[in-house]
Amino acid sequence: MSVSGAFGQLEHARKSLLAHWEETRAAWTDETARRFEEEVMTPLFVRIRQMELGLSRLDVVLRKAHQDCE
Repeated sequence: MSVSGAFGQLEHARKSLLAHWEETRAAWTDETARRFEEEVMTPLFVRIRQMELGLSRLDVVLRKAHQDCE
């Protein structure tokens, strides 16, 4: 799989997870939900964003290496 393909899959998964979480959060409104969002979901979305940025940087490096080898 290409880096751009992996990025696309990760982006799709993030959007799907966010939509499901927003739907869940609309119905789950207690203190446990707030803590879960703070301790699990927010850090997870931060990590996913970091992975997306890393994949973008990796894609640039690999494209440059490919061009240099031609």
